[in-house]
Amino acid sequence: MAGFLILSLSPCMVIPNSRYIDTAQALDATCADCESAEILAIDTEFERTSTYFAKPALLQLFDGHTVYLLDPLAIDDLSAFSRLLHQPQAELVMHAASEDIGLLKHITGKPLTGLFDTQIAAGFCGLEYGLGYHRLAQELLAVEVSKTQTRSDWLRRPLSTAQLQYAALDVYYLPALHNRLCERLETLDRTSWLREEMRLFLDRVEIVEAQRDYQKLLKSLPDDSGARSRLQHLCEWRDRLARRRNAPRRQLLEDGLLLAIASAPALDASSLDDLRQHQRTSRRARHGDLEAALEFLATAPLLDLPPAVQNLGCYRKLLREMQDIVRARAKQLNVSPALLASKRMLENFILHVHILEVEDLPVEFSGWRREILAEPLQECLHHA
Repeated sequence: MAGFLILSLSPCMVIPNSRYIDTAQALDATCADCESAEILAIDTEFERTSTYFAKPALLQLFDGHTVYLLDPLAIDDLSAFSRLLHQPQAELVMHAASEDIGLLKHITGKPLTGLFDTQIAAGFCGLEYGLGYHRLAQELLAVEVSKTQTRSDWLRRPLSTAQLQYAALDVYYLPALHNRLCERLETLDRTSWLREEMRLFLDRVEIVEAQRDYQKLLKSLPDDSGARSRLQHLCEWRDRLARRRNAPRRQLLEDGLLLAIASAPALDASSLDDLRQHQRTSRRARHGDLEAALEFLATAPLLDLPPAVQNLGCYRKLLREMQDIVRARAKQLNVSPALLASKRMLENFILHVHILEVEDLPVEFSGWRREILAEPLQECLHHA
């Protein structure tokens, strides 16, 4: 690629050209230097054990010439970094980016519009699905990347030399991996597959945590329209409370408690005390939280929501038959069945086609998956 320099690759190397950026002035200069880059390799280090929003600890950026380690604890204004990420000409390259892109959205105030995830790209190239960065670098580039700082305390200052080296290596090999994977995708004629998957991947990040919780918990709920409505309201209420307090959702009200409340059409003082037992002792709801949740539910409207796919009488048989179809097609294409169509995708397919009888297929089956999977899956449901 013209104008793009890949530094030499050697096992267990020390990166010679890296810079630690901890002032707004240095950040502005860094982003100006990176504006002409065709590829920007990105990674993040963060902590999210006691908060709703992840705490950014370090932002790694590699433009193919210099690795920049940006310190968000020292820099108050990251607007220049935000503008750099959202410029149209550079391709953002990351590995296993699901948590990173959520953090970057929170930092910059808007979602990313483009991404090349080397983990997903590797899956489309016939490599093991879900391959870690260290193993992918070893397999494609024959380099060893240390994992010694994986559980490091990234909020501690000053960061050690070992931490900085580890953080720099996490982006250093991404451009080389990108190039190798692009060559394989082109040979397999799957470049368009990855582009489409990246659009879906970024769209899924926009699904709020409350909706994820609802979809996950719904399968454990009785098949009752009132219970589904209460669960949806409770998930949204808990998410708003967690955001306001910047606290983990399940430390406020645990999933078991939400399910117990949603399953009960009416609660009195005695049953409320029983519900408290669903909370582990170390994570008791604050005084008044349960009462506030029930008060909110009392005035919440009844929502018309579809039942859980898992409650269908023929669910297990249907899913097994559809998974057999996916496995057979995945073997022909030399990709992982989970990448071709995950269990969640198949359940969504059943919901749209079999339960809701929606004319359009789910969005993940609107492109390349439609061509290779939609017809046999529809035929399977037709005979259900």
